[in-house]
This record gives sequence, C-alpha cells and structure tokens, in this order.
Amino acid sequence: MGVIRRAVLILHPFLGRAPFAARPGAALLLAGLALTLAWTSPAHGSRPKTGRWHAVDQPSPRESLTPEQQRQLRHLESLGYLAGSTQPPAATGVTIHDPRRSYAGFNLYVSGHAPEAILVDMEGNELHRWRCEITRAWPDFEPRPGPPNHQYWRRVRLLEDGELLAIFEGIGLIKLDKDSNLLWAYGGNAHHDLDLLPDGTIYVLGREAFINEQDAEKRPVLQDFIAVLSPDGREQRRIWIEQCFARSFYAPTLQRRPAVGDAWHTNTLQILQGRLADQIPAFQAGNILLSHLMLDLISVVDPENETVVWTMTGMWRKQHQPVVCGDSTLVILDNLGARDGSRVIEFDPATQRVRWYYEGTEEQPLATHDCGSVQPLPNGNFLISESNRGRALEVTRDDEVVWEFYNPHRAGDDHQFIATLFELIRLDPRIPLDWL
Repeated sequence: MGVIRRAVLILHPFLGRAPFAARPGAALLLAGLALTLAWTSPAHGSRPKTGRWHAVDQPSPRESLTPEQQRQLRHLESLGYLAGSTQPPAATGVTIHDPRRSYAGFNLYVSGHAPEAILVDMEGNELHRWRCEITRAWPDFEPRPGPPNHQYWRRVRLLEDGELLAIFEGIGLIKLDKDSNLLWAYGGNAHHDLDLLPDGTIYVLGREAFINEQDAEKRPVLQDFIAVLSPDGREQRRIWIEQCFARSFYAPTLQRRPAVGDAWHTNTLQILQGRLADQIPAFQAGNILLSHLMLDLISVVDPENETVVWTMTGMWRKQHQPVVCGDSTLVILDNLGARDGSRVIEFDPATQRVRWYYEGTEEQPLATHDCGSVQPLPNGNFLISESNRGRALEVTRDDEVVWEFYNPHRAGDDHQFIATLFELIRLDPRIPLDWL
C-alpha cells in the first residue's frame, strides 16, 4: 500500500469535520502518523496479509543475526514518545481550584521535559523534586534511534520514606532516595507501568525484541513480559504475556495480534486487591489487570499459573489505564474511541453497562491520542491526565471541572510547545512527609 493511500486511510475519520489543523491534538497526531508511515514504509516491510504466526519462545542469539536484523531489533526496542506535545495555552500551573469540591491532597507528576518527578500542592507550589540523568544509572548508555526516552521518565511511584521508583521508557527502572541518590538500577527494557506488593516486591512491565523466524522477511517483533523484582531490584522471574494467552482459553486472541512490530504494547499493570471478585472470580486478589493497546484489549493474568483468566474489548480504542473503581466498576481512558477525541468510561465489567463517561465539552473536548491516565479519587471524582495537551483535570460525576493544571514546562523558540504530561496523580493528604 502506498504512503499516500495509507495516510488517507489513517486520517479518514477526521476528514469532513472541523479544519483538522485546528483540532486538539492535531500536531501530535500528525507526528504519530509520520512515525507510523516511517515504520511501515517499504524500507521496513509491511504487515503480512496471510498466514498465522506463533511466537518463538526463545530469542535467536543476536550474534547470529545480520547487521540489518540487529539494527531493526534496536529500533523496535527504542519505541517511545515525543517529549514535546501540542501548541500550549497561555495558562500555566493550577488554573482552576474549587477547594469545596476537589479532593485535597498532593500532586506528583512526570513530564517530557526532563528525567525528574515533581511534587506540588493543590495550588501548584513545588514541594520537592527528584532527578536522575540516565548516565548516572547506566554510565555506558548510548542513545538509541527514535524518541529520546532517556531524557525523561514515563512513570513513577512514591514510597512512604520519600524513596522513588522511576521508569525510563523502554530502558529500565531505577530507585532513588529522597535526595535523588541512586539506590539501584534495573534494565530489562522496563516500560509504561509498575505496581508493588505489600512486602515490597515489584511488578514492572518489560519487553524484548525477537526476530520472527517464521516471517518470510525475518522481521522483529516486540514481546512484553512482567518482571518480578525483589525490593532491592533483583529480577526473580519473567511472566511472558504471550505465553499466558497461549496456555489459556483465550489463545485465539493470538491470531489477531500483529505478527511483527509492537505486537502487544502493554501499557498498564495493576495488582488486584480482590474487589469485584464476588462478581468476577478472575478479579481475585493477587491477579494482575493489564491493558494491551494494539488489540484494544484488557485482560487479567493469574501470575501463579501464568495464564489469562479474563479479557474484554469492544468499548474502546487504543486505551490506557483500566483501574478498579469502588466495588463494582472499572474506569478506563478511551484514547481514540470517542467521536471527536478521547473519553473516560466507568462501566460494570460483569454487565458492560456504562455508569458514567466524560468527553469534555464542545468548546474543549478531551483529546489525547496516546498516553494519558485516569485516577478514581476517594470523593467520587476522577483525575484525568490529558497527556498530549499537557493538562490534568479533576472532574465530578456532574462533569464539572473542579481542579485544573497545565504543565509549566514549555519549549521552542517562542515557547510554542508544552511538554507531554505523562501522568499526574493525587496523593492522599495523610501520607507522611516528614522526610521533606
């Protein structure tokens, strides 16, 4: 398929509406389109139209591959996100704050501007900052082709003593103390998300590029896994997601995923606490809720038996951040399923009944074509990270925005770009901060 025809097909849903360049997220969508066309151009081969492929359990030794195959593996493993996003508004920091209806707490965010995390109060005042350049974690690191993943963190997790876990997208996971001293670094091409057990055991997403030996052109495919780490960052085992599907009743799913390239793009990992288990036994405590962007699919994995025990699709497209909300619902960020952009959906996974959804307003529709997150808050509100626009907003169930934050980090000669706001999360106001 020619480049022009593929561009028309990708942009078809946007044709015939408001001028495309004026739509929220248009600039980044065009950037994403350019990356897509570059990867699927004849130089990299096109997706096979026939046949069925089964993943190779063990990777081919890289020393036995041709230089071109090794280059393709490195390119695929470097997939990530652009640091700059859309045209920024004039507003910066906290622009809306209704103290009566918002959930008071502390806000922790990571952004495409630098490898750091920033803790701010409800007014946007900075309380603390953690930072670590990648060469401090891996002194011999050399930048890979593609987006500059080494220049920022994709996601972080704050611990009670001020220590911080941070993901360099597609590179690794680090742990810092409250003063940003490096405690340890784990490679494993860690990406997107992590979660912790009460004993400090870490579950983090990882990936590895294999050559698909059954593909006629011997092209690479990314395979995702869950790395189980000890509290000191030592890898205990890997749970390969494709194998979890293969040994389950959901094995037919494998026939729908891409045979080459980023086959899964797993972007969310949540260790379940047992809520919803009375309605859906698969949601028992200890199982893992995942989101697989390339298949518009969410799943639950039993890590003990390394098998998939539940899946759901159909209501969203290119989703992020499915999270258990209360005792009977899930909430998810549907990046591309809304008519004019993105939406947040709260639904009953047992009946698939939608309880609530939010698409923004006609004047300001919700729009983040990739990344983003949603966090249910204890007061019933939802905190949404609209990553591409560098915006976070707290929304009530009456669709009122009661708190809003714009990323203050800008770039360009005229500050015409706003850094991607990968995630802003609200921390409980009772968390100990005596380490500050």
